[in-house]
Amino acid sequence: MIVRKLNVEDLPAYERVQAVCFTFSADMEARDKRGYQLSDRDDVWGSFTDEGVLQGGMIASHYLMRVGTKQFKGAGIGGVTTLPEYRRTGAIRAIFREMFKDLKAQGFVLSGLYPFSHAFYRKFGYEIGHTFDHYIVPTSELLGDPQPKAVYMAVGDERLDEVMAVYEAFSKTRTLSIARPDKESWKALWSGEPYQSRCYRYLLYNEADAPCAYVNFTVDDKREARRAVIRELAFIDKASFYLALGFLSRFHPHYAEVDLFLPSDVFFTGLHANPYEVKPQPGHEYMMRILDVPAFLSGMDCPAGKGTLTMQVTDEFLPENAGTYTLTWEDGRLSCERTERPADLKLDQTSLTQLAMGFMPIARLKYRRDVELYCGEALVNAVFPERPRYVGDRY
Repeated sequence: MIVRKLNVEDLPAYERVQAVCFTFSADMEARDKRGYQLSDRDDVWGSFTDEGVLQGGMIASHYLMRVGTKQFKGAGIGGVTTLPEYRRTGAIRAIFREMFKDLKAQGFVLSGLYPFSHAFYRKFGYEIGHTFDHYIVPTSELLGDPQPKAVYMAVGDERLDEVMAVYEAFSKTRTLSIARPDKESWKALWSGEPYQSRCYRYLLYNEADAPCAYVNFTVDDKREARRAVIRELAFIDKASFYLALGFLSRFHPHYAEVDLFLPSDVFFTGLHANPYEVKPQPGHEYMMRILDVPAFLSGMDCPAGKGTLTMQVTDEFLPENAGTYTLTWEDGRLSCERTERPADLKLDQTSLTQLAMGFMPIARLKYRRDVELYCGEALVNAVFPERPRYVGDRY
């Protein structure tokens, strides 16, 4: 078996593998005529037989992922495919091993993906790192909220600079949010026209004539109750959030329901006057892993005050991460070193990822089978607080 990064000449074969595995219809002759191009933001990997036949592949997209106030290089994994005749031969496992080595050499610290099977990706050290918070609400239940002073419906990438400013304010306090520093990183969310796509984008302005929120939604009319499905709703503050709800109430004649997609810190059921009308629909389709444990621990936000925490970490798929680490902090400086001290906390990398992303505070995490706690919960919470989170990018 041969594992390597794909070049442009390999992409027609990879396109055919994806067509088979994802069962989509494609005119390959027309696709080949359009040509292929590799993005400098992606690494595309493949596994070949000894005879040079492409068995399967995957894409590692390059991002900056936020944890607390820090940003880490993160790899978003997608396009994971293996032809049926080559499955259960270790092709994907082999790609992950080589790809992880390469990513770590490039300074990547985190990785995330959308699994078709949690059990499958747990074999490579991934674990649930975030729950998507969707709330199905009758549009009529949004009536009465305040209204924005002005609204602009965007076509193409109109007013993208203002949208980017809103997203920066929205995302800077939310862990797992991904940096979108340029026009290219917004192509999926703020481009194209709404007339055929039925994907609508509105920029909202407050009383100071400043952009304060935006709403991006599409239409689901394949159900009895027609629904507006929020792709992204971003806001700069609490007041702007309620302006966005007020604006959505204007669609009451068009849509019976709204699928609100919100960050983890906005618990809509608890905010609503009539909770029976709110139907939470959590989604567990996002997994994370730490690729480089010492690099992550060294780069975290420094806890307040002074203290030490020693953790013993295991990692079956990347055993170089395994070891005992002592974190020491004082006067705003955090250090991490491998030690042989008795552990205050023993856990696997998967549990460390849940803890560090602020997804599972220690009060919940301690019930995982691999976790052993030998210190007070307050000490762990000082280093790994529960964090507001938002994941809005697909790959």
